[in-house]
Amino acid sequence: MKRLTGIPIGTGGSGLLNVTIPGSTPTGSDYLIQVASTSYPACFDTSNGTFTISGT
Repeated sequence: MKRLTGIPIGTGGSGLLNVTIPGSTPTGSDYLIQVASTSYPACFDTSNGTFTISGT
């Protein structure tokens, strides 16, 4: 799991973050995103579906 910290919170609990996927990341179709609070680690959610990372 790759952890990104310091992501700003948007208005109303929504926001946008552009992420550059490292070239060394294996291709696959079973990736998930998990969002967690750094203040309250027990407060988190994981995406309901998977997404694909493929070559450029």
